[in-house]
Amino acid sequence: MSGLDEDEESATDPGIGEAATHPDRTIDLDQELHPLDPRAVTLWRIGGAISTIIWSGITAMSAVPMFYLFSDHWPWVVAGALGLILINAVARIAVIPPIRYRLWRYQLREDQLFLQRGFLVIRRTLIPLIRVQNVDTVQGPIARRFGLWSVVVFTAANAQSIPALSKSQADTLRESIAELARRARDEA
Repeated sequence: MSGLDEDEESATDPGIGEAATHPDRTIDLDQELHPLDPRAVTLWRIGGAISTIIWSGITAMSAVPMFYLFSDHWPWVVAGALGLILINAVARIAVIPPIRYRLWRYQLREDQLFLQRGFLVIRRTLIPLIRVQNVDTVQGPIARRFGLWSVVVFTAANAQSIPALSKSQADTLRESIAELARRARDEA
């Protein structure tokens, strides 16, 4: 954890706006794209390590029949399997998480939520707040260890998630989206 108490932590979070629990305050809309919590990199590295272990087991099991098919060339089979495992591990643990963190951004606007992510294929999503049906915060077992939450925005078409936010950031964003969605429906 960061060692900050909840009041200090919320003061250091990027401005998402005031939560709907304070009706006398107006919601300040974002003026810039916000990054995720920096602990996302470590979270994704652990996820990458877990998937690498699973993927390595599958690669090792699929190499066993190759020993019989290419019995004269078994060192090449072993080298190929180990090479694939090593490349996968380096990519999933060392390379992809920091790049993913640098490129994941979000912004809450008056009438829409903007999400930007991806590095080979950059995906930019605009979610009209009038279409929002439900907003949840979700925390998986590994994210719980780091105190990180995801905000999931549901529309009739699908659900979009903003991963790896601090608790105060996720709660404030969830409340702000819910309040702005309610206002958008009331005005329609």
